[in-house]
Amino acid sequence: MQGYTPLPDDLRNGALSVYVDQVGPRFFDTMTIPIMVGRPIEEGDNTNTPRVAVINETLARKYFGSSSPIGRRFAFGNGNTSPYIEIVGVAADTKYSNLRNEVPPTAYLPAFQDSNLGFIRFEVRTAGDPRDIISAVRHAVQSLDKDLPISDVKTQVEQIDQTLFQERLFAKLSSFFGLLALILACIGIYGIM
Repeated sequence: MQGYTPLPDDLRNGALSVYVDQVGPRFFDTMTIPIMVGRPIEEGDNTNTPRVAVINETLARKYFGSSSPIGRRFAFGNGNTSPYIEIVGVAADTKYSNLRNEVPPTAYLPAFQDSNLGFIRFEVRTAGDPRDIISAVRHAVQSLDKDLPISDVKTQVEQIDQTLFQERLFAKLSSFFGLLALILACIGIYGIM
């Protein structure tokens, strides 16, 4: 990070720990993540333009403190072997893979600035029931590329439910055993009377 001197606790395997998410244009609108400062990833951010990134508030606070990160640059590895990336925006903090953990410092990179895209995840926003448009989305993707596999289609609610399954199971079991203890206590009091 330009202008940041890493502390010993910041380094993991000799590098700063930053979560990277490659996103497309309108990602922040689709996921309703507000841009706090600067601009989001745009259509024009592609392989022909200078490399840019949007960072989250946690990364901005951790590495830039109260100063503005807009216009600052960073690189993965050392700046001699990988190109510098300019920070053009700061997005609000969000959680992705785990709702229990703290928000990691995150950098959002334009997906179209990387010519070696592998696995891609698409997010679709709808006004109605999201399950009603799954077949239409499959048809639209198949019309673009019939060999493109579509797997693991889930709504946001289903993803959150899967993440919280363990907590909900624990709550149900605790309620069941609490009710069982109450019934046994009532039987015991009735027996004494």
